[in-house]
Amino acid sequence: FRSVAFSYICPFGLTELTQISGKAVIATKLTNITAQISKSGNDDSHFIIIGGGLSKIYGKLGIGAEYYALIHTLWNNQHYTSSFSRFGIHFRPTKNLLLSLALHSVEQREINYETTENTIEAKAWLGLKWKASKLFSILLETEKPWNNNVEGKIALTVFPTDNLDFTLGFSSIGQSLSAGIGYTWNGANIRAGIMHHECLGTSIGTTIGYTLR
Repeated sequence: FRSVAFSYICPFGLTELTQISGKAVIATKLTNITAQISKSGNDDSHFIIIGGGLSKIYGKLGIGAEYYALIHTLWNNQHYTSSFSRFGIHFRPTKNLLLSLALHSVEQREINYETTENTIEAKAWLGLKWKASKLFSILLETEKPWNNNVEGKIALTVFPTDNLDFTLGFSSIGQSLSAGIGYTWNGANIRAGIMHHECLGTSIGTTIGYTLR
């Protein structure tokens, strides 16, 4: 394994929406292989997403593709399934600058229930990350859901030491403010974050991972 990580997210203080996920990356001579599984919801209604993908770096250019199966289970043990894909590309023109583009569910498949159909909405992200110095980096990102307006995000990460970082962020989605802290030691890392949405309230999350050096 090249890396493995586990995360926990509790959106807006609602344990009914809690999401737990695990992700592993295996490095080979030809490509990197990713496998991921996540579960969100409660006993009455929960989603399981399982899948993976391939990625490869060619000099300054990186590309990747992923495919996921989605299973929605209701209280009466009825299962409804669908799937979606993700594609990404990044370009690093200099050591400190990274440009990226990601696409989600471009095929816009549907989940067919007994009386209705829900479409997995397509989204696109365009991002820029600039590590201005050893002390801080800046992230700019735009998000465009297929049927909604463009949203903007900005984040500032400060590195007081080689092992410790602090992040402050703002998103125009619900005028959200966020803050996070991360610590890395000998390949092991732990991160914790909090986000406050203007209308929906506060979300918390944490990630624990390990990366081979």
